[in-house]
Amino acid sequence: MVAGAVLFARAYTLRDAVLPGVSVAGVDLGGLSHAEAQAKLQAELGPRLHEPVRIAVGEEVLVIRPSTAFALDVAATEERAYQAGRGSVLSRLGALVAPFAFGQDVEPALEPLPAERRTVDDQLRGLTDRPVNAKLRMDGREVAVRPGVAGTTVDVDPLLASVRAAGLAGERR
Repeated sequence: MVAGAVLFARAYTLRDAVLPGVSVAGVDLGGLSHAEAQAKLQAELGPRLHEPVRIAVGEEVLVIRPSTAFALDVAATEERAYQAGRGSVLSRLGALVAPFAFGQDVEPALEPLPAERRTVDDQLRGLTDRPVNAKLRMDGREVAVRPGVAGTTVDVDPLLASVRAAGLAGERR
């Protein structure tokens, strides 16, 4: 009965807080109130996302700040963290009894910014080579072939996903 009472008391004290063992991009939010969790997210993820990430494109370097490519929704991220582990009585009990075993890392709410995507796409076009199609022409009775040239390209969406992951992890390359 004592163990049940202790567990009930712990659950009651954490009813308006993020459950123990919940983190967002490595930022531990367990036991924090809504306001405290939002402040901690802003203080720790904001600076990480503001640091530039360098991307090698051939011999060139492209620099992107994740904070210009993605908007961090701190309130939505905190709400995701608050809801983590509250899906069932069993998951909630696990978080209360053994947060180290039932910990959860929640994805932050980062919205891509379309204008920055277009800017990055334009920058990549300037750093890559466009392909050239082969051409055929008749030279009298002979066919003259000018061979095509392969180009290079970088897919913007996977590149920005890598920038997002690097920014959240605090990596600079």
